[in-house]
Amino acid sequence: MRKLILIGDPVAHSRSPEMQNAALTHLGVEARYEAVQTSAAELAERVAALRAPEYLGANVTLPHKQAVLPLLDELEPQAAQIGAANTIYKGDDGRLIGANTDAPALIADLAEAGFDPAGRSAVLLGASGAARAAAFALADAGVSTLVVLNRTPERAEALLADLLLAITDEQGFTATGGRPPTLVALGPDDPDGLPGWHAIHSGINGWGVGDEYDAVQMWAARHPLLPRLAPALEGAFDREYLVGIKLIFGGGEGSEVAEVRVGGIRHEAASRALAALDWPRPRSGFSYARAFALLVQRHQD
Repeated sequence: MRKLILIGDPVAHSRSPEMQNAALTHLGVEARYEAVQTSAAELAERVAALRAPEYLGANVTLPHKQAVLPLLDELEPQAAQIGAANTIYKGDDGRLIGANTDAPALIADLAEAGFDPAGRSAVLLGASGAARAAAFALADAGVSTLVVLNRTPERAEALLADLLLAITDEQGFTATGGRPPTLVALGPDDPDGLPGWHAIHSGINGWGVGDEYDAVQMWAARHPLLPRLAPALEGAFDREYLVGIKLIFGGGEGSEVAEVRVGGIRHEAASRALAALDWPRPRSGFSYARAFALLVQRHQD
C-alpha cells in the first residue's frame, strides 16, 4: 500500500491522519496517511526517504516548513516566494516538489466567512512558516496594515523584510503600481502596553483651533498612555486574546473631556485616571487627541 506522511515535531497531537485516511477511503485511494515524528536532525533523511516508490508525498508542519526547502528538487512559484512549503509531491520523473497550500486556504476561508481583507488591518501571532504564508496571502489580498507579533522580534522583522522585498520593485511599488501595506513587527518587550498584553497602536490623531491646536496630540505622542492607565484598567477585560481601547481627551478655555472606552464601553476609573494626567490645557483655543490600541494577550508558556 502506498504511503503519505506528516512530517513535524511534535505530531502526536495531530488529527490529520484521521481526516486524511477518511478522505482516502472515501475516494477509493489505496494509501495510508500517518504522522511521523521528525526532529531537525532527522529531517534530511526523512525527506530523502520520500523518493522510495511506496511514498506518494508528504505534508510538512512545524517547525520544518522553511527548513525543508533546500532538501527538495523544485518549488512551486508561490512556495518559493513565501519561503515555506507545507506539501511535498512527486513529479512524473520522481522529483520532489514543494508547494504551499496555507496561503490560498486562508483566503478561501476568509471568503467563505464573508470577510474581505482588502483595506483592513491584520495581526499575525507568530512568525512560523504558516505565518509567512498568511502574511504573503494577506498582502496579496490588499490589507492596509500587517502586524506580526512574535516572541522573537527578529523573526518577525525578517518575515516582514522578506515580504517587502518580494512584493515591491526597486521604486518600492507593488506589481499593481500601489504602495505596500504598512508593516509592523512586535516582540514581547512592549513598554507601551499593559502587563500581560501587547499593545498595537493605530497612531494618534486629533483636531484643534488656535496657537496650541496640536498641543494635546504632541503631548500624547511623547507620553505612552497605557502604562499610566494600567492601575485603573486592572481587571477591566472580560474577554480573552483581543481587546480594543479607545481614548479621547483634550479641551481648552476651561472645558475638557477625557474618556476611555474598553470594548466600546466607557470605563469610569480609567477615564478619571486619564483626566488626572498632566496633558496640556490650552488657555485659548482648543486641542483634542484621539488614540486607539488593540491589546493582544501574551502567550503564557
